[in-house]
Amino acid sequence: MNLFLCVLLSSSCLFAFTLQEYVKIALHESNDVLNLIDNELNAQIGYENVLNRFDPKASPDSYFQTSDYGDQMQIGLQSYQDNIYGGQLYGNIRAYRNGYDNFPDTYGSQFQIGYRQSIWKKFGKDYNSLPLYIAQKNLELERENTHFTKQDQIIKAVRLYYSVLLHQETIAIQQKSLERSRYYYEAAEAKQKSGLVSKIDVYRAQLSYLQQKKMLNSSKKAYSDALDEAMFYINKESGYLHDAFESSITIFSFDLNVPTESEILENDIRWIRITQQEHIMMRRFHNAKKDLFPDLTLDTSFARFKLPGKMEETFGWSTSDWSITLSAQYAFDRHNEEQAIRKLVLERNRLVRDKLTLRRTLLKEVRELRVRNANLKSDLEIELLKTSQSKESLEISRIRFERGIAGNLDVIDAENAYLNAQIGYYNTLVNYNLSQLELLKACNQLDLNILQKVLE
Repeated sequence: MNLFLCVLLSSSCLFAFTLQEYVKIALHESNDVLNLIDNELNAQIGYENVLNRFDPKASPDSYFQTSDYGDQMQIGLQSYQDNIYGGQLYGNIRAYRNGYDNFPDTYGSQFQIGYRQSIWKKFGKDYNSLPLYIAQKNLELERENTHFTKQDQIIKAVRLYYSVLLHQETIAIQQKSLERSRYYYEAAEAKQKSGLVSKIDVYRAQLSYLQQKKMLNSSKKAYSDALDEAMFYINKESGYLHDAFESSITIFSFDLNVPTESEILENDIRWIRITQQEHIMMRRFHNAKKDLFPDLTLDTSFARFKLPGKMEETFGWSTSDWSITLSAQYAFDRHNEEQAIRKLVLERNRLVRDKLTLRRTLLKEVRELRVRNANLKSDLEIELLKTSQSKESLEISRIRFERGIAGNLDVIDAENAYLNAQIGYYNTLVNYNLSQLELLKACNQLDLNILQKVLE
């Protein structure tokens, strides 16, 4: 893919940018897409950080101390590993030397292994895996968000590309209109010299010509701005592909697979996000209720060690020891835990309301898009008819003007009507095409393959 993009960009001065090629580059080179990739990577890092909690941990257990009475030194290593059920396996190994004034040095060592397990409050996979569950769901959501947001990037890229084409079409239309206005102006001057028309007709024709010229200059400025914006979006200089937008604006046509109500909801990132929040809320409720219980911990350990003695006997573990400990941590004041549950109830009620509102919003958006699509299709047909009729009206007005039957005011009005009808048609066509893409996105059916089919 990268090789394709390099070849495409290096040969862009010789070949025109198609809409598909521009969109494809936007989906790889634009900052919006690169930010999506960064967000997904950030979520992956967060998930790995939480997952690391259950990996084995090790740290040095060493020190050196000196005082008026002598010095002590210990070299050791301690390690532990938490599990998802609220338990911890731990162990350590140590060797030490004690040196005191007026006494011989003594040496010793110890090896210990143990396991501690929460047996009430923090016991169980559901309680201890909540941070991991949230991190995993956030990662899944970011991946889903990348997929859904890329559909927005496709629409944005198409809009920017068509903005350039629309201004190109506008300039081409206005240049032809300017040529006709110049002809009407020169014809009016010739007729005025022959006494066929008044000086006012010449002024009218001149004003129309100057107005057309002003509009053309404004359109050229708008074209330059649109080109800059389109090239900026794919991180390229505006002059790099200055003449590469040479496609024509054609009407999009496709057969929409009408989704069911449940498909509309399930295929929207906002619904996926709020559903995920609902599942996390249930898990948080479970943990908040368990926080009301005492935290009982059972700790068992076994150790082998050598009592302080000679150096050559440092690792002669001749003594064993074992222990079983049951401890409890519980505060009789449960105000904070009870208030945490009350806050979760408020969050849950708000989440239920938000979910119902979102359901209505999503279905409403699809309905409005369908209505807007139908209206724009009707508007497009009307604009096409207006263009055809205004062209015929201009031709009739021109013939009547040349024959001296009508003044140039009729020609100017007909010219402006034809100009506005042509520009109005292309504006409506672009809006209709973008509306088609918006509808595809709302149904989660927009991607590069679909765009290719739409353009066929």
